[in-house]
Amino acid sequence: MMKQQDSATLASLLSADSIFYLDGTYDRPGLVAFLAAKLHPRVAEVIGEKALVDRLNEVEKLNNILETGLYIPHAKLPDLSDFHAAMAVIPAGLKDPASPYAVRAAILLLSPGKPPFFQQHLNMLASMARTFQTPFIDKLCSLSSPAEAAGLFASAGR
Repeated sequence: MMKQQDSATLASLLSADSIFYLDGTYDRPGLVAFLAAKLHPRVAEVIGEKALVDRLNEVEKLNNILETGLYIPHAKLPDLSDFHAAMAVIPAGLKDPASPYAVRAAILLLSPGKPPFFQQHLNMLASMARTFQTPFIDKLCSLSSPAEAAGLFASAGR
């Protein structure tokens, strides 16, 4: 969780309890629904689970899988006061017929939908795209636990 005045880092958003290692049996909407269900308890005071999934389904169609295998479904919610994230690592890759690239890492990012947060939202998306290059995703996929993945973010200062 991150307050507006804090700098946005992956280490501040992703801990062992918000990182999940999955097999490749999900489809893209199923992956988003899985991450939304895991993240929902943190945002339940401002949005119901069905409303969250519906909102994500609206914006999910606009999100692309990057050539590195990173997928970042994201949404701005007006009643949020903090950033929230959950991540799935899919070592086997999730095949999506709409993309030539397999998803190997997915980060669901929820941001406050207020003007003071817009630049931080964009900065976080850019930071994720810079960080999640192929060697970094390969390293994540080679790890065996969410705790190791969280440690990777903490040690890299990301």
